[in-house]
Formats: sequence, C-alpha cells, structure tokens
Amino acid sequence: MAVAHVGAGVVWGITTTSLSKNGTAITGSGTISYTSQSLSRSTDTMEHRNSLGEVTGFTTYNQSQQVEIECIPTASTIAAARTLRDALPVPGDRVTIFDTVDTSNPISGTGGTDYICTASGFRPSNSDKTIFTMTLVRFSGIASYTPTPAS
Repeated sequence: MAVAHVGAGVVWGITTTSLSKNGTAITGSGTISYTSQSLSRSTDTMEHRNSLGEVTGFTTYNQSQQVEIECIPTASTIAAARTLRDALPVPGDRVTIFDTVDTSNPISGTGGTDYICTASGFRPSNSDKTIFTMTLVRFSGIASYTPTPAS
C-alpha cells in the first residue's frame, strides 16, 4: 500500500538492498527481508592529567561502528528459504552491506561497506517466522577485511 507523507521530512524504513558474504552476493533463490537494523559508534578514550590530577587533554582512538541486523530469509519454497538461511554469515565472515536507494546511509555508504561478523544466530518460533540476527563490526583503521581460512 502506498503512503503519502506531508510535513517534515522523515527517514522511514530500511533501504538496504543486498548483502554479500566474503565477496559473494547472498541471493540464491530467495531474498533477505530486513526487519531491523541498528548502528552504534564507539571509541576508546584516554584522559591526560596534570600533577594535580586535573584533566588537561583527552584522546580518542580505535573508533568503530557496530551494526545489529535482524532479517527473515524468504523464498518461494520452504526448502529454498532454508538454503538461504544456511548461507547467511557466521562469525569471522566478511559481510558487505549495499544500499543503492540511500547511498548516504551510514550503515552501507556508497558502493557497500565491509564489516566483520562477530556473532550470528537464528531464532525459530512455534508461533512466528524464523528471525536471523547478525552483529557486525568495523574499525576505522581497517579499510578492508579478508578472512583467513581455518587450517
């Protein structure tokens, strides 16, 4: 259903268009339906004190951003949806988030943004659909991330 908004401009909904894992697009015969995303930014800090213990300087370093995603693997059949669910990222994977609709999106940026998957899981329910969750992190000092295969 189309909705027309009148008044103040409001950023509405999730515009992420695709996801890749270790450089390969996650598509298959299904799609990822995003239900929520959150972005938080953090930094480490150091206070510089004089001989009286008063703060005379403040340094920030090791800036990072963390993204939490909830999504639903969907497809035309249950088997295809399960295949898509099993292809979603696991800890250690490089995840690239793309958004061709809102290229200023701080989660995806222009041309996709690389993250490191630090946690993932799925939550089946006896009264609702299965929700897949991912925790992704990126550090400002790391331009790209290439996973090293386990030996």
